[in-house]
Amino acid sequence: APKVMNRRKYPRLALENPCEIKIKSKDLILFGRMVNISAGGFAFMCKAKELADAIGETVELGIEEFELLQDETLQGVIIRASDNDGTFSVGCRLASDHAGIEEYVRTRMGDGKR
Repeated sequence: APKVMNRRKYPRLALENPCEIKIKSKDLILFGRMVNISAGGFAFMCKAKELADAIGETVELGIEEFELLQDETLQGVIIRASDNDGTFSVGCRLASDHAGIEEYVRTRMGDGKR
């Protein structure tokens, strides 16, 4: 059977920007570093152990020094949180697809599709 290399709907762009993560239900603010972003979601790394059981939680993410969003935050739901020696790799799905991010990622990838 053929192996599907990329089952994701949108291309993703690697990022390393610092980010602020608010876990809505816990009134908690955490700080981490972005891993990547796409029109459908994002991933970040964070050392906060509160992320161990956070799958299904809604987060509000602010990305520092990210010109596309400026002061806009992204709302997402945590769909995975993997513990790598105390640093959590957290993947989130956006509540709705973000066309602006899709365009931004495509232009940064040099794929030129509009």
